[in-house]
Amino acid sequence: MVNYTDSSDEPPPSSTQRRDQRAIYAICRILRVRFGVPTRLVCLDSHFVDDLDIEAAEITDLILALEEAFDIDISIPEAVQIRTVRDAVLCVLAKAPMAPH
Repeated sequence: MVNYTDSSDEPPPSSTQRRDQRAIYAICRILRVRFGVPTRLVCLDSHFVDDLDIEAAEITDLILALEEAFDIDISIPEAVQIRTVRDAVLCVLAKAPMAPH
């Protein structure tokens, strides 16, 4: 009998999936190191202010950390739209062709 739920039958992650995972990992690291947010509390839908207790005034520091880590520029209109981890990931992936530095 074949077990169709066996994970060994799944194809390896694509390069896009690995890139997404690296971006998420890097953002979690920024949140942990710079803001003291435990990784276990972070999910894609986590709101920086409401869920992760990052002060609204610290969002600028978060944006700067993202720019530094991924060697990207985030405009003010783009920065205003970054409210959740998912927003940050999507912004970074749209701008950064490579892994974080």
